Amino acid sequence: MDKQKKKNIIIIGGGRRGIAIIEALHEDEELRIAGIADRNQNSSGMELAKKLGIPTARDFRDLLKEKKIDAILNLSDDPQINEQLQRIGQSSNIEVMKGPVTSLLWDHLREKKALAEFERLSQMTDPSIGLEELYILIMNSCIKGTKADAGSLFIFDEKRKELSLKTAWGLDEKIIELIKKKEKEKLQLWKKQKLPQPIINREEDESLSENFKGVPEIETGMCIPLIGREEKLIGLIPLHSKKKNHHFLDEEKRLFSTFANYSAQAIENTMLYKSTEHLSITDGLTGLYNHRHFHEQLEVEVKRAQRYDLNLSLIMIDLDRFKKFNDSYGHLQGDTLLRKIAQILKNSLRETDFVARYGGEEFVVILPETNKEGASVAAERVRKTINEQTFGEVGAKMTVSLGVASYPDDACLRTDLIKKADEALYRAKREGRNR
Repeated sequence: MDKQKKKNIIIIGGGRRGIAIIEALHEDEELRIAGIADRNQNSSGMELAKKLGIPTARDFRDLLKEKKIDAILNLSDDPQINEQLQRIGQSSNIEVMKGPVTSLLWDHLREKKALAEFERLSQMTDPSIGLEELYILIMNSCIKGTKADAGSLFIFDEKRKELSLKTAWGLDEKIIELIKKKEKEKLQLWKKQKLPQPIINREEDESLSENFKGVPEIETGMCIPLIGREEKLIGLIPLHSKKKNHHFLDEEKRLFSTFANYSAQAIENTMLYKSTEHLSITDGLTGLYNHRHFHEQLEVEVKRAQRYDLNLSLIMIDLDRFKKFNDSYGHLQGDTLLRKIAQILKNSLRETDFVARYGGEEFVVILPETNKEGASVAAERVRKTINEQTFGEVGAKMTVSLGVASYPDDACLRTDLIKKADEALYRAKREGRNR
C-alpha cells in the first residue's frame, strides 16, 4: 500500500499492552504509528518506541502538532486524558479509540499477525525446524487465533490408514479417546468438509455413553481436515472451548479454515523437505547413513567431545571374504547380505550410536560419550551376533573384522581417528579375521 494512504495514529500508554500494539502496528500496511505518549518516559513501550525511531512525548498533545493525525488509541485509564480526548473527538476529525474499540483493534491485529505467521510457515522449508516443532507452532497459533481453550493435531498414517496423535494442548484422555473412536466412522466425512464442523452432532451427543456426558469440550469441539496437494489427507485439527454451551463465531471458523489450509501446506512442504534431505544422506541399498554424511557427523561429534571434554569412539567394520561370497552366490545375494548386516548393526547398538555404510562391504559406527573399553564391548557384541547368523537361501556363514579407535586416547582429529580405526581393522584382518 502507498505510504501516503496510511493512517497516522498516536498511542497513549506505553506499558505491556503498548508493546504488543507497537510490535503489531510497526509494519502494518494500513496504520502508521505517528507517536507514543506516556508520562513514564522509562516504560517498556517508550523504550521500544525509541529503538524503532518512533517519536515520543510525555503529553500526547505535543504529538498533535507534528503532522496530520487520523486516530488516537488510548491505552491509559487516566480520567483527565479521557476528558481531553472527548473534547478532541467532538471538535475535530480525529477518531478516538478506547475500551471496546481497542479490544476490536487488538483482535484484528492478532488475527493479521497469526495469518502472517501461518503464511510464513506454509512456505517454509527451514532445515532447522523439525516436524514436531512445526506441530507445536501450528497448535499454538490455532488456539491463540481462535480463542480456543484446547486442541490437538493428528497426522494421517498412510500405512496404517489411521490418525496418529502428534500434540495435544489442554485436553484430557477422554477427548482424545472420543476423537479416535469417531475417526473410523467419520474420517471420509471429515476429509470432504471445507469448513470446521462439530466433532459430534446433536443426535450423536444423545447416544454418548455416561463416561462422556457433561464434558464441555465434547459439546463445543470443532474440527477440520488438513488437505494437501491432489486432495491428499494430511491430518486433522480439533479445537475446543471449555466453556459450556460455547459456540465458535463464524469469523473464528473462517479463520480456523484459513489456518488449516496454511498448516497443510507447511506440514506437506516440511515432510517433502525432510524426505528429500533423508534421501541425500542415506545409502540407497542399506538405508544407513552414507559416506558423506558420516564425515559430517564425525566432525560434529569430535568438536562436541573437544568442547565438553567427552569420550568418543569409532568402530570400523569390514565383511570378511565378501568377494568370495559374491562370486559364490551372486550379487543379488550379496546385496541381501549387506542389508541384513545393516539391520544387525542397528539392532545391536544404541539409538544414540551413528551407523553408516562407509563403502562397499565396509561399515562404520560413531559412539558418542563412549570410551575405548565401552566401544570394544560393543564391537565384540556385533562380531558375535554376525558370527552366529546364517545368510541367504543357502544358509551361508559370514564373519567380520573390526577396528576400534577413541578420542582422546588414540587421536584428537577426525581424520586421525578414522586412520587409527582403519589401522586397527587391518591388524584384525592380518591376525586371522573375525576379531
